[in-house]
Amino acid sequence: MLAAVPIVLVLMQPDLGTAIVLVVIWMSMAWAADLRLSHLLALVVLTLPLLVMIWFNDTLLDEYQKTRLLTFYYLLTDPTRVDFNSGYNVIQALNAISSGGLTGAGLTRGLFSQGNYVPVQHTDFIFAVVGEELGFLGGVVLIMFLTAVLWQSLTIASRARDRFGHLIATGIFGMFLAHITINIGMNMSILPVTGLPLPLISSGGSFMIVTLTAIGLLQSIALRRRKLSF
Repeated sequence: MLAAVPIVLVLMQPDLGTAIVLVVIWMSMAWAADLRLSHLLALVVLTLPLLVMIWFNDTLLDEYQKTRLLTFYYLLTDPTRVDFNSGYNVIQALNAISSGGLTGAGLTRGLFSQGNYVPVQHTDFIFAVVGEELGFLGGVVLIMFLTAVLWQSLTIASRARDRFGHLIATGIFGMFLAHITINIGMNMSILPVTGLPLPLISSGGSFMIVTLTAIGLLQSIALRRRKLSF
């Protein structure tokens, strides 16, 4: 119930993407706090009627957000039903990634990205730029670096000296995992478009501050896993 308060407030903005991130953070911390699987499944079942209510409530979910979800569904089931205007972002991102091939067109040489065919390419669809200009290999290297950040977060969480540090590190892991998975997933049309930046890659001031603050917290937890003596 405590977590539901900020989640609903963010959802009313409306900001579906950040609300999903908050849910993932809570679930990560709840799992780290030894929440029983049966309790978690019961919570999911109880949440299903709430999701139906959100879908039919214009206050919590705008029409454009419903269109994005329907576009994602049609792309998976029946691409002929996808309206070009509503699916333009994802279509151009897929075109950019597919044109990159193995090694890419080279930095600042991408046709779709430099020609501004890829929308919001500095934040939401920056992975499409990476795929086009650095190719499959560049995309894999980027994902490996981001995976290293996730692995280090989990490692720090497992080695935390106290329960509080363990939960904080796990929550940060959940935040990074949600952003990385959703951003790359929506660029590759395996997740619906929700407008989340890619940590340490996307342009932006506020999210960069949050990301660096989270990394600072992780470093603090790692530093204090042993009692220091001077």
